[in-house]
Amino acid sequence: MATALRRVRAKVSSQQLMIFRLAALGDLPVAQVARKLDVNIAQIYLARHRVGKLFKAEIERLRAETE
Repeated sequence: MATALRRVRAKVSSQQLMIFRLAALGDLPVAQVARKLDVNIAQIYLARHRVGKLFKAEIERLRAETE
């Protein structure tokens, strides 16, 4: 997971990555992430979707490399 996150970090903003880490990987409620990072809920859903898609692709790429 750490390698996939490092690779994704180069493709997204630091704010989007932080949103993804807190909302998707950290399992914090969306409202709590919104308050903590001072962003609106729509931004959280959008970042979680976009970064999640890249993250999944990197995980699949890493799995293919190890086979």
